[in-house]
Amino acid sequence: MTDTLHRYATLLNGGIIDVELDLTIPSCLDRLMAVWFDGVNIVSILDKQTLTALSMEAERAYSGDNVGSFDPARDAHRLGD
Repeated sequence: MTDTLHRYATLLNGGIIDVELDLTIPSCLDRLMAVWFDGVNIVSILDKQTLTALSMEAERAYSGDNVGSFDPARDAHRLGD
């Protein structure tokens, strides 16, 4: 991963995913490049509402407002919630 990408770990339907943003694109545009689950980019199977929510969550985390961020090492106990 280069310094032009931002990866944000979170949960989707109980599974750990990584949301990838391309930081070379202006923040006023959609910077979502990929949603990784178990090494597979699942963007093509997600609906627009889910993609928008994930993109917004990753943008908030990148800007420093990482409320609700998921760290697998720290938060693994939350998987059953």
